[in-house]
Amino acid sequence: MGSMLAIVGALMVLVGYGAGAYGAFSEDVIYGILYVLIPLLTGYYIVTRWDDLWVWFACSTGRLIVLGTGVLQWGGPGV
Repeated sequence: MGSMLAIVGALMVLVGYGAGAYGAFSEDVIYGILYVLIPLLTGYYIVTRWDDLWVWFACSTGRLIVLGTGVLQWGGPGV
């Protein structure tokens, strides 16, 4: 179960990042290149276009990865 959550979370991160990159490249090629190459500018781009990108940001936070990893480390109830 934990592995499945981690995999789904990783896919959500990729989809969210890809959607943001698509939006940046659609706006301008320079924005797209900076979005992909400079993480600090990725954050700036998301914040300045929050109304359009908040859903994709929620996908890219990767909460399911953290949850899946926690489930894997837990190992189930003790006997």
